[in-house]
Amino acid sequence: MHIEKNVCQNIIDTLLDTDGKSKDNLNARFDIQELGIRSDLHLVSVEDNFYLPPTQFTMSPDGREAFLQVLKEVKFLDGYASNMRCNVQVRVKKLIGLKSHGNYVLLQDLLPITVLNKLPERVSAALIRVSNFVKKIYSPTICISDMQN
Repeated sequence: MHIEKNVCQNIIDTLLDTDGKSKDNLNARFDIQELGIRSDLHLVSVEDNFYLPPTQFTMSPDGREAFLQVLKEVKFLDGYASNMRCNVQVRVKKLIGLKSHGNYVLLQDLLPITVLNKLPERVSAALIRVSNFVKKIYSPTICISDMQN
């Protein structure tokens, strides 16, 4: 569950482009440029500074606000998950202090719903596949056919 928490936090921080916590940073862009892949993500030099071109997997400011608003307003059955309302800061556009189980619920149940119309289809499909994979791995029963897939 702790690995799942780290994965979920990394995904959310990258989607929300959280300063200092996003995996899309200057060093990652240097690596992309050095490998000669994804030329649309290469650094652009402006005077003495570098500019990071926008990515497909980072939400727009309106998308971030809508994503966080959904998380702020979601209601769960008693005993299913804790109240996320106090962990969501819509104005600052941050999600902080989620416990392991909150990240578990977010990654498996809420992420596929909330990113569906906020990101390009390729990105949302990949996140939905990750969510389904985690859900199958942590299910109480695993079918052999699921493991082969």
